[in-house]
Amino acid sequence: MKQFWPTLVTVLWGAYAIGTVVLVIFVQLTGLLSGKLLLPLTTIFFFLFSLTHAISTLGRRNALLLFGITFVVSLLFESVNLLTGGLVFGPLIYTHKLGLKVFELVPLLIPVTWFTVGYLSLLIAERFPAGLLKRWPGYGLDRCTRDPGNLVNVLCGSEGTLAAIVTAELNVVPLPKEKAVALIFFQSVSEAMQATVELLDLKPAA
Repeated sequence: MKQFWPTLVTVLWGAYAIGTVVLVIFVQLTGLLSGKLLLPLTTIFFFLFSLTHAISTLGRRNALLLFGITFVVSLLFESVNLLTGGLVFGPLIYTHKLGLKVFELVPLLIPVTWFTVGYLSLLIAERFPAGLLKRWPGYGLDRCTRDPGNLVNVLCGSEGTLAAIVTAELNVVPLPKEKAVALIFFQSVSEAMQATVELLDLKPAA
């Protein structure tokens, strides 16, 4: 039984890869389906892969609990966003290719995709080397936990959603009286690196 889930994960991953290629070729050659089923089918394949992988690593109960929480939370946020005209994520229009909608609002594939992306993100985060800082856009919550008193870590990357600058005092650097540009050629990388150190005495701007 211990080998069942890993084997199923491998089978589903292979089926996803092969099925996607076959479906794309089929659509291109025959013109049937017009690509309408391509997005739902590939999304479902990837979801099944993620769910079975979660069951094999977290256990059935924890994996289903994670899926249930993600589904409900994502469906709630997506629904509120639609009903308020974009309060959460901004105005959205779902393509008809996403298929069946929950409560005639949010396509079923949306919360399913939330789980897929969330679980894969969890796997990546768990495998990050200790001390490695990943520079990604969005809220820097990971950096905030390491330095709770530094609000810069929260504000930077929040795309203006966490604060508004009303006034600012800038320390402007005066323009230099003279400007010059130098183009220097070197025979080796080591010579260029050594010259960089020596040129620092001239206090270059760049």
